[in-house]
Amino acid sequence: MKILLVAGGTGGHITPAIAFGNSRREAGDRVYYVCGSRSMEKAIYENHNVSPFVLPIEGSPLGIKTLKSIFKRSWNMIRSIAIMYERVNEIKPDCLILFGGYISFPALVVSKFMKIPVFMHEQNVVAGKVSRIASRWKVPVATGWRKCKGIKGAYTGIPVRKFRKLSREAALDELWLSDKVDREDRVIVLLGGSLGSSSLIDLVSITLSMVEFARCFFIVLGIDEDRVENKVAYLSNRWDMSPIYGVADMVICRAGAATLAEVSQLGIPAVIVPWEKASDGHQYENALSFLDDRNPGRIWTPEMGVTELIKKIDELENDISRKSNREDSELKNSTDDDKAVSALWRLILSHI
Repeated sequence: MKILLVAGGTGGHITPAIAFGNSRREAGDRVYYVCGSRSMEKAIYENHNVSPFVLPIEGSPLGIKTLKSIFKRSWNMIRSIAIMYERVNEIKPDCLILFGGYISFPALVVSKFMKIPVFMHEQNVVAGKVSRIASRWKVPVATGWRKCKGIKGAYTGIPVRKFRKLSREAALDELWLSDKVDREDRVIVLLGGSLGSSSLIDLVSITLSMVEFARCFFIVLGIDEDRVENKVAYLSNRWDMSPIYGVADMVICRAGAATLAEVSQLGIPAVIVPWEKASDGHQYENALSFLDDRNPGRIWTPEMGVTELIKKIDELENDISRKSNREDSELKNSTDDDKAVSALWRLILSHI
């Protein structure tokens, strides 16, 4: 079968598409990708050894204020529909699967015009604009959470990429931290996400420098230059998350759907800091659903203050101390049995 996957915008859209695509390639299908022209999108694909077809558009014409930008993006959207038509006509896929982001709209229009089976996967609890349009156009929509505001879809979960199995010791070796982290230390990782979240990194980094956390070692991911200061390692962004997850006893992270799906599957407790500028407040809703699914975690927002952040870290750290067994600490291969991939594929087969 030939499958065309469309995903752009952020890692939250792209990494589930790559996880699903890798699964289908292993099953013998021919898989093609389409993304937008943002440098970050192309970097995410490149670092996962995927070469997508790039459409000449960098974002939605909606939600921006200047007339020049609206005109430019609208024109590029029209151009992308025409280019997408040529691409689909060339590949002749058996189906298109859209993983969201602005880039999905040209593919949605073309698939409906050419009468090719098309499916939508919505990763967030609050459906995006293209997912809502797809739902109105009677396109089958798979949802990443058990509830999804704005559409009626079929719950499948979020496909999660594979990670290498690493012992804690092997993961620390890869991170050059073997001589920095004590055996009894709990490792807490601050994740910035594909959008960087520099404000989160700055805020939490300051907090960590102000407070003495007994038996904890912190890794702050997303800094320009690697360095270690006392019990905090500042590391540059990286796409191979196997060693990071391999040592993480807890994460502090944004509420991007893909990140929450990964830490959920790996069973890593999380202090979640929803990005306040996320459209329709979808990150806060993602965080609530993460907790509703009985995942270990806490939600913190800057309005709660630094004291409350320290309290939530301490609460989760104490939970880890009670439940964790260091002798059994090995990163599991999260997609050995990825139920989301299987559920999404069953949904697709039921409509083809």
